[in-house]
Amino acid sequence: MNAKISAIATIISLIIPMGAACYILLGDLFFFEFMLISLSTFILMVKISLSTKKSKTHQEVVAPYILSIVLSLITDTARFWSDYAAELQANHPEFFAPNAVFTPDVWFYMYITLLISLFLFGGYLLIKGNLLGIYLAWWLFIFNICEALLQLYVEFNSTSYQHNYYLGCIFAIIAAIVGVIGCKRLIRSRGEHGAA
Repeated sequence: MNAKISAIATIISLIIPMGAACYILLGDLFFFEFMLISLSTFILMVKISLSTKKSKTHQEVVAPYILSIVLSLITDTARFWSDYAAELQANHPEFFAPNAVFTPDVWFYMYITLLISLFLFGGYLLIKGNLLGIYLAWWLFIFNICEALLQLYVEFNSTSYQHNYYLGCIFAIIAAIVGVIGCKRLIRSRGEHGAA
Protein backbone atom coordinates (compact mmCIF):
# COMPACT_ATOMS: atom_id res chain seq x y z
CA MET A 1 0.00 0.00 0.00
CA ASN A 2 2.84 2.42 0.80
CA ALA A 3 4.31 1.88 -2.67
CA LYS A 4 0.98 2.84 -4.25
CA ILE A 5 0.69 6.00 -2.13
CA SER A 6 4.29 6.89 -2.92
CA ALA A 7 3.73 6.42 -6.65
CA ILE A 8 0.54 8.51 -6.59
CA ALA A 9 2.29 11.28 -4.63
CA THR A 10 5.17 11.22 -7.13
CA ILE A 11 2.78 11.45 -10.08
CA ILE A 12 0.85 14.36 -8.58
CA SER A 13 4.06 16.17 -7.63
CA LEU A 14 5.22 15.86 -11.25
CA ILE A 15 1.95 16.87 -12.93
CA ILE A 16 1.56 20.21 -11.15
CA PRO A 17 4.98 21.81 -11.81
CA MET A 18 5.26 20.35 -15.32
CA GLY A 19 1.80 21.68 -16.17
CA ALA A 20 2.75 25.12 -14.84
CA ALA A 21 5.99 25.04 -16.86
CA CYS A 22 4.05 24.13 -20.03
CA TYR A 23 1.66 27.02 -19.48
CA ILE A 24 4.29 29.64 -18.62
CA LEU A 25 6.99 28.67 -21.11
CA LEU A 26 5.00 27.38 -24.08
CA GLY A 27 1.37 28.46 -23.83
CA ASP A 28 -2.21 27.25 -23.93
CA LEU A 29 -1.93 24.46 -26.52
CA PHE A 30 0.80 22.54 -24.73
CA PHE A 31 -0.72 23.19 -21.31
CA PHE A 32 -4.09 21.88 -22.49
CA GLU A 33 -2.53 18.84 -24.16
CA PHE A 34 -0.32 18.05 -21.16
CA MET A 35 -3.12 18.42 -18.61
CA LEU A 36 -5.63 16.49 -20.73
CA ILE A 37 -3.22 13.60 -21.10
CA SER A 38 -1.96 13.71 -17.51
CA LEU A 39 -5.36 13.89 -15.85
CA SER A 40 -7.04 11.31 -18.09
CA THR A 41 -4.05 9.03 -17.60
CA PHE A 42 -4.19 9.51 -13.84
CA ILE A 43 -7.91 8.70 -13.76
CA LEU A 44 -7.43 5.60 -15.94
CA MET A 45 -4.52 4.43 -13.82
CA VAL A 46 -6.47 4.85 -10.57
CA LYS A 47 -9.66 3.27 -11.96
CA ILE A 48 -8.04 0.40 -13.84
CA SER A 49 -4.39 -0.23 -13.03
CA LEU A 50 -4.38 0.55 -9.31
CA SER A 51 -6.57 -2.45 -8.56
CA THR A 52 -4.46 -4.70 -10.79
CA LYS A 53 -1.63 -6.75 -9.33
CA LYS A 54 1.69 -7.14 -11.09
CA SER A 55 1.18 -9.80 -13.69
CA LYS A 56 2.29 -11.07 -17.03
CA THR A 57 -0.43 -8.87 -18.52
CA HIS A 58 1.69 -5.82 -17.71
CA GLN A 59 4.52 -7.64 -19.43
CA GLU A 60 2.27 -7.84 -22.50
CA VAL A 61 2.21 -4.03 -22.49
CA VAL A 62 6.00 -3.77 -22.76
CA ALA A 63 6.15 -4.59 -26.50
CA PRO A 64 3.63 -1.93 -27.59
CA TYR A 65 5.25 0.49 -25.13
CA ILE A 66 8.72 0.08 -26.65
CA LEU A 67 7.23 0.17 -30.17
CA SER A 68 5.44 3.40 -29.23
CA ILE A 69 8.75 4.96 -28.20
CA VAL A 70 10.33 3.98 -31.51
CA LEU A 71 7.33 5.27 -33.49
CA SER A 72 7.41 8.49 -31.52
CA LEU A 73 11.08 8.94 -32.46
CA ILE A 74 10.34 8.28 -36.14
CA THR A 75 7.36 10.65 -36.11
CA ASP A 76 9.42 13.35 -34.43
CA THR A 77 12.23 12.86 -36.96
CA ALA A 78 9.74 13.39 -39.80
CA ARG A 79 8.37 16.43 -37.99
CA PHE A 80 11.87 17.84 -37.54
CA TRP A 81 12.54 17.31 -41.25
CA SER A 82 9.30 19.12 -42.13
CA ASP A 83 10.02 22.03 -39.74
CA TYR A 84 6.93 21.23 -37.71
CA ALA A 85 7.82 23.55 -34.81
CA ALA A 86 8.18 26.66 -36.97
CA GLU A 87 5.01 25.81 -38.89
CA LEU A 88 2.98 25.42 -35.73
CA GLN A 89 4.22 28.66 -34.20
CA ALA A 90 3.92 30.69 -37.41
CA ASN A 91 0.36 29.63 -38.23
CA HIS A 92 -1.03 29.39 -34.69
CA PRO A 93 0.58 32.08 -32.52
CA GLU A 94 -2.58 32.18 -30.37
CA PHE A 95 -1.64 28.80 -28.87
CA PHE A 96 1.73 29.99 -27.63
CA ALA A 97 2.82 32.12 -24.69
CA PRO A 98 3.77 35.67 -25.74
CA ASN A 99 7.50 35.08 -25.29
CA ALA A 100 7.54 31.41 -26.26
CA VAL A 101 10.44 30.39 -28.43
CA PHE A 102 9.52 27.16 -30.17
CA THR A 103 12.56 26.80 -32.38
CA PRO A 104 13.60 23.41 -33.73
CA ASP A 105 16.26 23.24 -31.00
CA VAL A 106 13.76 23.83 -28.19
CA TRP A 107 11.32 21.42 -29.79
CA PHE A 108 14.08 18.79 -30.12
CA TYR A 109 15.07 19.06 -26.47
CA MET A 110 11.47 19.01 -25.30
CA TYR A 111 10.14 16.18 -27.48
CA ILE A 112 13.21 14.06 -28.08
CA THR A 113 15.58 14.50 -25.18
CA LEU A 114 13.16 15.03 -22.29
CA LEU A 115 10.17 12.92 -23.29
CA ILE A 116 12.02 9.97 -24.82
CA SER A 117 14.36 9.76 -21.81
CA LEU A 118 11.33 9.78 -19.53
CA PHE A 119 9.62 7.11 -21.63
CA LEU A 120 12.71 4.88 -21.58
CA PHE A 121 12.86 5.18 -17.80
CA GLY A 122 9.15 4.35 -17.76
CA GLY A 123 9.87 1.19 -19.75
CA TYR A 124 12.30 0.08 -17.06
CA LEU A 125 9.70 0.77 -14.36
CA LEU A 126 7.01 -1.00 -16.39
CA ILE A 127 9.12 -4.14 -16.64
CA LYS A 128 9.57 -4.00 -12.86
CA GLY A 129 5.78 -3.70 -12.41
CA ASN A 130 6.10 -0.30 -10.74
CA LEU A 131 2.94 1.82 -10.69
CA LEU A 132 4.84 4.82 -12.06
CA GLY A 133 5.84 2.69 -15.08
CA ILE A 134 2.19 1.75 -15.61
CA TYR A 135 1.25 5.44 -15.41
CA LEU A 136 3.90 6.31 -18.00
CA ALA A 137 2.60 3.52 -20.24
CA TRP A 138 -0.89 4.99 -20.09
CA TRP A 139 0.63 8.46 -20.65
CA LEU A 140 2.65 7.44 -23.72
CA PHE A 141 -0.25 5.60 -25.34
CA ILE A 142 -2.66 8.52 -24.87
CA PHE A 143 0.06 11.02 -25.83
CA ASN A 144 0.64 9.25 -29.15
CA ILE A 145 -3.09 9.29 -29.88
CA CYS A 146 -3.30 13.05 -29.15
CA GLU A 147 -0.13 13.77 -31.12
CA ALA A 148 -1.55 11.91 -34.12
CA LEU A 149 -4.62 14.16 -34.03
CA LEU A 150 -2.40 17.24 -33.79
CA GLN A 151 -0.22 15.97 -36.64
CA LEU A 152 -3.27 15.41 -38.84
CA TYR A 153 -4.47 18.92 -38.05
CA VAL A 154 -1.13 20.53 -38.94
CA GLU A 155 -0.59 18.28 -41.96
CA PHE A 156 -3.92 18.99 -43.63
CA ASN A 157 -4.79 22.44 -42.31
CA SER A 158 -1.80 24.31 -43.71
CA THR A 159 -0.79 25.23 -47.21
CA SER A 160 2.82 26.02 -46.29
CA TYR A 161 3.69 22.86 -44.32
CA GLN A 162 6.47 20.77 -45.90
CA HIS A 163 4.75 17.43 -46.16
CA ASN A 164 7.86 15.39 -47.06
CA TYR A 165 5.95 12.36 -48.29
CA TYR A 166 3.47 12.62 -45.38
CA LEU A 167 5.84 10.58 -43.22
CA GLY A 168 4.92 12.44 -40.03
CA CYS A 169 1.26 11.72 -40.65
CA ILE A 170 1.79 8.07 -41.54
CA PHE A 171 3.94 7.28 -38.50
CA ALA A 172 1.73 9.34 -36.16
CA ILE A 173 -1.27 7.25 -37.25
CA ILE A 174 0.67 4.03 -36.73
CA ALA A 175 1.75 5.27 -33.28
CA ALA A 176 -1.88 6.08 -32.45
CA ILE A 177 -2.96 2.56 -33.46
CA VAL A 178 -0.25 1.06 -31.26
CA GLY A 179 -1.42 3.43 -28.50
CA VAL A 180 -4.96 2.08 -28.78
CA ILE A 181 -3.62 -1.50 -28.64
CA GLY A 182 -1.58 -0.64 -25.54
CA CYS A 183 -4.60 0.94 -23.84
CA LYS A 184 -6.69 -2.14 -24.63
CA ARG A 185 -4.05 -4.40 -23.08
CA LEU A 186 -3.95 -2.24 -19.94
CA ILE A 187 -7.75 -2.35 -19.71
CA ARG A 188 -7.74 -6.11 -20.30
CA SER A 189 -5.39 -6.54 -17.34
CA ARG A 190 -8.16 -5.34 -15.03
CA GLY A 191 -10.69 -7.70 -16.56
CA GLU A 192 -8.41 -10.68 -15.98
CA HIS A 193 -7.84 -9.77 -12.34
CA GLY A 194 -11.51 -8.98 -11.78
CA ALA A 195 -12.38 -12.53 -12.89
CA ALA A 196 -9.70 -14.13 -10.69
